[in-house]
Amino acid sequence: MKTFLRILLAPIWIPFYLTVMFIYYFFRFIASIFDYLIFSSLTWKGCWGDNEYGRISVPSLKNPKIVSVGNQFTCALDEDGVKCWGDNVAGQTIVPPLRNPKTVSPGMWHTCALDDDGVKCWGSLIHGQTTVPTLENPKAISAGLAHTCILDDDGVKCWGDKKLGQTAVPSLKNPRT
Repeated sequence: MKTFLRILLAPIWIPFYLTVMFIYYFFRFIASIFDYLIFSSLTWKGCWGDNEYGRISVPSLKNPKIVSVGNQFTCALDEDGVKCWGDNVAGQTIVPPLRNPKTVSPGMWHTCALDDDGVKCWGSLIHGQTTVPTLENPKAISAGLAHTCILDDDGVKCWGDKKLGQTAVPSLKNPRT
């Protein structure tokens, strides 16, 4: 009788089970990528969640201005400069010397920052995402999974992984404003 019921209910049970498992692992994946960070009235409150790889072992920060998460690591810009912590599988949390950093953007296994000297990227070089091209007065930066994009005087430029068209910048109307 049990075997008969299992066979009879299999078309209902299996999709339900797979859906539940997908939702569970999807949210675990999202939580592993994004450490939970919170600001309240511009006062740093900290991080919480899974501390695997030291993701929530926050270093001392003095008046942080920017906090941004990568894949299982986090970077912040405070009065002393850029600090990164968490998983360091490709050197993405080892911050090189920066001169007056203005912003920081972590990707999957690389990190980029904008300072007085321009853009500096460090960490994984697998797809060329840390090889910064020639830029004209960069103003903003955003690191993605395995690519990076900037806004400079010439418009938007992207480099790194090209497999899915991430670096093929479409024609943009007035991208410099």
